[in-house]
Amino acid sequence: MKKLRPAVLAIALILSVTHSSFATTWAPAEIVCPICKHKNTFMQIMSFGGYIYHWPEKFQYIYWPLTASQVLYSCQNCHYTAFMFDFASTKPEKLVLIKEMLAKESFTGKYEKYTDIPMSQRLAIAEKVYQIIGEDDDWWCRFERTKGFHFAAEKKETEATEARKKALALAEKMLQSKSKDPSEKELYLIMGGMKYFLKDREGAIKDLEHGLTLKYTAPNLEKEKAEGFDQYLSGVFKEFLTAIRNGEKDKIDPPRAD
Repeated sequence: MKKLRPAVLAIALILSVTHSSFATTWAPAEIVCPICKHKNTFMQIMSFGGYIYHWPEKFQYIYWPLTASQVLYSCQNCHYTAFMFDFASTKPEKLVLIKEMLAKESFTGKYEKYTDIPMSQRLAIAEKVYQIIGEDDDWWCRFERTKGFHFAAEKKETEATEARKKALALAEKMLQSKSKDPSEKELYLIMGGMKYFLKDREGAIKDLEHGLTLKYTAPNLEKEKAEGFDQYLSGVFKEFLTAIRNGEKDKIDPPRAD
């Protein structure tokens, strides 16, 4: 997951020719668990395009595949759970600690395929895995936003609220630290989004209005790409503000099928 900085992928996809399809596609693959060596069948990405950066999840500053159930792999045998991007790349020195932790964990419900297990259960184990691995505030802020999204989809509103409060607190902490990654403009989008979903409409508007005045900067990025992503972010700010002011909730958080 650390490899999926939203800005990096969005720049690459928005400013390049993308896949001609408007649907994401997956295919099964056999992947060995690094903890217990069990062979699992997980889904791997086959195709997608820059249209994913225009889906409503952008208002929570998370993007597919983090919003898809398939993204979080979980071993059928030992329940080791991690995002597909780094499931097989856990550092060897962490494996023993993770294995000891997993011995106390279990899933409820029948596991025929890993997506049978609710995301809320998989995320709970993944959180413990990544606490052992160790991640920075930017990573955890994105993780909490991802939790908020999936808890809300499962109608676990209390848990979704707690996750979004944590994401907001981490974004505010990073803003105070004046970190360059994520940028100040990104942080105001995160804060505005979390405040909106925490029912703080006025606070959301205030943060989004301020964020719109900022310019996205990335010292290690080519000027053209940085300017292109800045335009993308400004578009998200404007669309978000318009939808809030017009009370267009379904544009921000469309209803999901049960």
